[in-house]
Amino acid sequence: MAIRSQDAASMDVSFIFFDESHCASPRSTSLTGLVVPLEVYAAVRSAFYTSLEWSITDDGKTIRLNDLPELHASQLLPAENDQRKIEQLHSVVDIIIEHDLHAIRVTCSREGHALDYFRSEKGALSLCWFQMIQICQPLWETTFVIPVVDGLDSEISRTFSESFHHIWPLRGLLGDAAISISNLDHIADVVYADSKFSACIQMVDIVSYLRATVKRSSEGPPLSAFRRRMLPVAERLDAVITEVDGTIRVDDHDETIIEQMRNSLDP
Repeated sequence: MAIRSQDAASMDVSFIFFDESHCASPRSTSLTGLVVPLEVYAAVRSAFYTSLEWSITDDGKTIRLNDLPELHASQLLPAENDQRKIEQLHSVVDIIIEHDLHAIRVTCSREGHALDYFRSEKGALSLCWFQMIQICQPLWETTFVIPVVDGLDSEISRTFSESFHHIWPLRGLLGDAAISISNLDHIADVVYADSKFSACIQMVDIVSYLRATVKRSSEGPPLSAFRRRMLPVAERLDAVITEVDGTIRVDDHDETIIEQMRNSLDP
């Protein structure tokens, strides 16, 4: 049963910045969230851009704003050498640890015993989002949460917003008892952003990249030389991240329950 809780005016407020990623070997989809409380958001953003000052000035006088890079895992600082890349990864982890941020990562396999529907990237991402909502419910018992998702296209917005879009009329007609998400009033509408212009989305992209390296080191093909250098950086996040295997396997669940879950994710 859904629970109406305390006055929102007296609550803490946090952003959760989300980044999705898809791995080819082993085939899986992950959704990573970085929780940034409102009271430290400005400091986190400032620290992020401070960590990139090397890219726009050599002497502190001549400033090249057009040279400010976007930190993106799939093409990390392509003009820089590996040492600079490793230093920048460390800087991002430093910011997370120094500001006591927490990350959450849900990974769903798209092979083996995974249900057929969840073997597609779209289906697996929907499942990751469903699992993420369940995991985060204790957070929004006492915190008003503003989800911010990387991406501006309609497919992404449908994946993240459609389930909530359907909840509101159902709640109005049937009441809180019909809604499985507790503290629904503590979740803002999902906001979408271009990662190029969002410090915290770039940070969560890096977190996702680093943790994928940890997973690949134990499950995937041998790491490249650069990935091996990344591994100690990634392991610094061990104490500040919650990682969950969200895979739904046919042999672990009743088929009727799985079908109901599929319908709820893709009405």
